[in-house]
Amino acid sequence: MKNLFGISLLSLANTESKIKIMATIVHLSVNIQRILDNYRNKKINFIQDDNGKMLGDKVARVELKFLQSKGHKLISCSNDCIGFDPFGGGCPGHIINPENNTLLNSTL
Repeated sequence: MKNLFGISLLSLANTESKIKIMATIVHLSVNIQRILDNYRNKKINFIQDDNGKMLGDKVARVELKFLQSKGHKLISCSNDCIGFDPFGGGCPGHIINPENNTLLNSTL
């Protein structure tokens, strides 16, 4: 008997004990230009500095424009994303252990 993918259910059952389920996590990022466009007439009051202190609207705009001047397109929504690419790639994805949600390696 075969399933929709043409795999024998019997052979799938025989290998089931050998299959390990791996989980991945991909951290969110935000496009810098979209923040500036969407908050043109609103305060940007949700960005933190490296110490966790909330930036005021004017300081946040200066920081975002500074990042853009360096060629950055994205900012990460997470402080613990290893290998984040601010030039457009974003989070590379991370394999995690589904039993305890710890990283098995830094990136995919």
